[in-house]
Amino acid sequence: MNVEVNDWLHTVQMTDPELKRIKLILESDENNVKDIVTNFVVKNDKIYRRVGDQLKWVVPKGARWRICQLNHDESGHFAYDKTLDKIEHDYWFPKMNKFIRKYVSSCLNCAYSKGSTSRVGYLHPIPKGDTPFHTLHMDHLGPFVRSKKGNSYILGVTDGFSKFIFIKPVRNLKSKTTINVLQDVFNTIGIPKVIISDRGTSFTSANFKKCIAGIGAKHVLNAVATPRANGQVERYNRTILESLTATNHGMDERMWDENVGQVQWGLNNTKNKSTGRTPAEVVFGCRTISSNEGPIIDSLNETRP
Repeated sequence: MNVEVNDWLHTVQMTDPELKRIKLILESDENNVKDIVTNFVVKNDKIYRRVGDQLKWVVPKGARWRICQLNHDESGHFAYDKTLDKIEHDYWFPKMNKFIRKYVSSCLNCAYSKGSTSRVGYLHPIPKGDTPFHTLHMDHLGPFVRSKKGNSYILGVTDGFSKFIFIKPVRNLKSKTTINVLQDVFNTIGIPKVIISDRGTSFTSANFKKCIAGIGAKHVLNAVATPRANGQVERYNRTILESLTATNHGMDERMWDENVGQVQWGLNNTKNKSTGRTPAEVVFGCRTISSNEGPIIDSLNETRP
C-alpha cells in the first residue's frame, strides 16, 4: 500500500467538517441517521459512497479542484461529458455534475483552443473490421511550428474497431518517415488486414506501396474529392488539435510535441460513444491508469471490493 497517498486520502477527508461528521456517525451506534448509514461506508479509514453495487471515494471540498485537474487538464482537456465519465468512475461528491460542468466551462485553455473551431459536417462511420487492429486509418496533421526536436507534423494511426490511436510527431511527410512510424506501430499491434488513407504523396509513393504489399495488407485510398469518406478520422483530427492546443497553451510553441503522448493517452482512455467503452478497455480488456493519478487509484482499489 502507498502509505503516503493513503494517509493523504484519509487526512484530506478529515479536514472536511461534513465528512468528519459522517465518519463519526458511521463509527458510532447512531444507526438512526438512516440516510448516512444507507449511503456511506468506512473502509480502511476512508469514507465511500455507495453507488449501485460500487463504492466511490467521497471527495472532500478541498480536493475537488485537484481531482478535476487530474481528469481534465492532465488528461487532454476533453469536454464536460468525457471529463465527468472519467471522474465518476472512482469518485463521488454532492452536485458533482454541476461542479465539473462549471470547471470545464471555465477552463481558459479550452476556451482558447476551441473558440475558432469550425463545425464538421456529416461524418461517415469508419470501416472497422471485426477485431482490433484489423483496419487502420492513417492521416497527417500539420504543418505546425517546427519543434526543438525538428518535428513539424503529426501522423495519426487509428484502429477502426476499438478507436485506439497512435499519435506520432514526425519531421516531414516523406514516405520513408511514414513507413518507419508504421513499422513501430506494427511491432506493437501486429499486421493489419486493411490500411485506409488519403492520396497524399506519403501514401502513394512506390516505397509505401512496396511496404504495404510486403506485409500483405490491402491499401484503400480515399478519393480527393470526398475527404469525409474517412470522416471520423477528420473528427479525431479536430479533437487532437483542440486537445494539443489546450494542453500547450502558455508554453513554448516549439515544444508542442512534448505533450503528444499525454493527448494520445487521453484519447485512448476516454469513453467512445460508438463502443460505450474507452479504446484501451476494448483493446486490453481493462481500464488503464495515468501515472499522475495511479497512486490514488491503487490505494482506493486496495480498499474497494
